[in-house]
Amino acid sequence: MNLTKIILIFIVILIAFGAVLFFQFSRASVPTSKVIIGEQTFLVTPAKTPEELQKGLSGRGSLPKDQGMIFLFEEPADRAFWMKGMEIPIDIIFINGDKIVSISKNAKPPTDENANLPLVNSVQPADKVLEINAGLSDEYSFKVGDTVGVELEGNN
Repeated sequence: MNLTKIILIFIVILIAFGAVLFFQFSRASVPTSKVIIGEQTFLVTPAKTPEELQKGLSGRGSLPKDQGMIFLFEEPADRAFWMKGMEIPIDIIFINGDKIVSISKNAKPPTDENANLPLVNSVQPADKVLEINAGLSDEYSFKVGDTVGVELEGNN
């Protein structure tokens, strides 16, 4: 085999390997778990570990309209969230069991990273918290008492 054929085969293998990596990472970044409220379905990334719970959506410059993050807790309790590292405003929906117990609308990111970070508190104990783009709670007329379905996929 001559050198040109070896180089060509090597390039084809590199391109194939790159394509596999690209599709693997791009597929992994699209959430497959769902939260359903009324007629609206959000593809969500579950936050379960202490690191995931602390980081949340911080550092994200945007969020697709049909996506969000669901925070999962073992037991219902009063919950307090902060906006550390957040770049976008969000609606924070506190859920207990399968019902919305409170909604904090249009929680704004801090204007200064050194500013005191206000806490966004649940009004009642919650075992789940959903974060979505600011304004969607009003747009979809979500209210306390609405039923929430959560469908977790795979090992998210």
